Order: sequence, then C-alpha cells, then structure tokens
Amino acid sequence: MAGVRSVRRRARSCNFLHACSVERCMIASALRQARALACVVIVLASPVAARAATGDADAVEALSAAQRASAQRVADWEAALDARLVGASEPDAVWLRGWRTRTDPDARARDFASAHRAQPREPVMLASLVGACMEPALPRPAACDESDWLAKWASVDSENAMPWMLLAARAVRIGQVERGVATLEQAAGKTRISDYATRAPRIAWNVVKRSADARDAGPASAATLAMIHSAAPPSDASLALDAACGELGTLGTRDVRAACARLADTAMRTSNTLAGRAFAAAMAVRLAADAPARTDAEAVRAQVAVQRTRCGQSSTTLEDALQSERPALRSAAIGAFEQWVVDLADSDEATACDRQAERIAKLPR
Repeated sequence: MAGVRSVRRRARSCNFLHACSVERCMIASALRQARALACVVIVLASPVAARAATGDADAVEALSAAQRASAQRVADWEAALDARLVGASEPDAVWLRGWRTRTDPDARARDFASAHRAQPREPVMLASLVGACMEPALPRPAACDESDWLAKWASVDSENAMPWMLLAARAVRIGQVERGVATLEQAAGKTRISDYATRAPRIAWNVVKRSADARDAGPASAATLAMIHSAAPPSDASLALDAACGELGTLGTRDVRAACARLADTAMRTSNTLAGRAFAAAMAVRLAADAPARTDAEAVRAQVAVQRTRCGQSSTTLEDALQSERPALRSAAIGAFEQWVVDLADSDEATACDRQAERIAKLPR
C-alpha cells in the first residue's frame, strides 16, 4: 500500500504551477506568512487513483496490480532520490536538496547559498535564497547574513519587477514607508515579472536523469513530475505583488494605486507562471481605472483560466503515459516530458503548456 500512500501524500501537496484557486491559496501578505497555502492536486490522477486518494476503500481495491506496481516504482524513485541528495555535492543537487528535503531554515539557506555561489548565473538559485531569507526564522540563518541577497537580485536583474516589489515590502516592514512607495513606483516601471519557479523543473530533472537508465526512465520521469507538482515554489511573484501592494495599498494614495495597477497589468501579461497571471489579472480587475481596462483584465483572466485547465489536463495525461506498460507510449511520453521541462525553463508556463498540449495530442493511442 506504499504506492497508495504516496498518491494520498501528493493529493495533499501544493502544485506551484497549477494552483487551484488563487484567491483562496494566496496569503494576505508575505510579511505575515512566507509561503502560499496549498491546494489539493492529485498527481496520479487516473479516475481510480483519484478516488483512492480520497480514501475510497473500493477504489483502493480496484487498483490493478500493474497500477500499484507503477505507483510503487514512483514512490521508490522518490525515496532513492532523497537518499542520494543527502551527500550531494553538485550545485544543482545541492539546490534540489534545499528545495525538496530541507526542513531546517539554516540548512535550507546554506544549500541555496552554496548552489548560488557555484552557479551565479542561474537565477532560480538566487531567487530561492532570497525566499529562504525572507522566512521569519529565529535565529536568522547564517547564510542570510553573508550579503543583502535581495538587493543583489535587484541589481543583477534590473528589468524584473519581482525583487523591486520585495524591496518595497521590506521598506514598509522596517518603517520606511516613503522609501517603500518610491521603490514600488520603480518596480512599476519594469518590463516583466518573474520568480523563476519555472526553471526549477529542469534542474530537478537534470539531477534525476543522471542516475536513470533506459529501463527506469519512465518511473524516474513520473517521480520527477510528481516532485515538481508537490514542492513549494522557490519564490512567488503573486506573493510579492500581494506583499507590496497589500501593505502599501492601505495608504490609499492615488500614486500607490496607479503603481499597483501597472504592476498587475505587467504581471498578468508577463508572469512566468499561470498562477501568477491569474492572481495579477484578478488584482487588475479590482484596480482598473475605467471600464475598458476592467474589460481587458477580465478577458485576460478568462484566457488564463482556460490555459490552466488545458495545462492540468495535459499534465494528467502525461503522468498516466509515463507509467504506461506500453513501451512506445512510455518512450513518447518521456520525450514530451523532457521537452516540456526545457520549454518551461526557456519561456514561461503559458507557452510551455500550449506546446505540450500539441505534443500530448500526438502521443500514440
């Protein structure tokens, strides 16, 4: 029954690329809570497995031996990966250990800092370190005192509004409200918003596939996909937008409202995740200055909702195909999975999901 328990565990996890209800999942402020709340996502989402995840005894019994064996292989892969990460030394594996297995804030920040120093050009490693150092941990992790990592992020990623929003929120937190407003207005002038969470899957897969031979590629891919869906995001653009505009929005000034409206407009069009775009579109509707702006934001919100549904359906189909007993289907699914990971890292979730839907439609039947 270990495989079934693995299904249930994933069903309680947060899917950072396909969050369910943004309004229900996002926290009121990053200054009060550092991580977003989770939504239920059933990763092994065949109808029988979905019912099994709810505790349906008949559904559990209905799982075929092949399905149970497949789920067990995925669970075994996850356990083996965790064991390999304990002694990891490669930067990507060290980062993955911090992202996936560390529960101690000091150890998590230490792993992220080590990975960032080894691969300073990989933005998700710096973003992860910033996120770890924003958590309200006492004592403060030693790695967080080595540098002002948030200021560094803003300096090396000058057109990304994400670190600037976090800087604005930090200024308010320490009582520098005027500085926070000025920083928020700077953020509103940036051209894009990215938390780089979509680069995490490629790093995770690169670590996994180094030890996956051809026979294990299907279970390894499925385990990696499950891990991607169950892990918390390295950082979160929606959370940053809510933090900056949530705190400063209490001022009720016209300048702050206008800056937040511009940020919401930028995020709903450029955020690297669909959850980020959905959250921003909802904010843009609330902050719209006139009817045309509100209509535009509502259209974007509707479009993103359709994309998220289609993306979730593709992911479910892919998960099943990766564990298929048919070699041709499993092989094609592995190829689709690897390309999806590359697309996520090199573009954004919306683009990657559109391309993946086309690949899923061409899988062997």
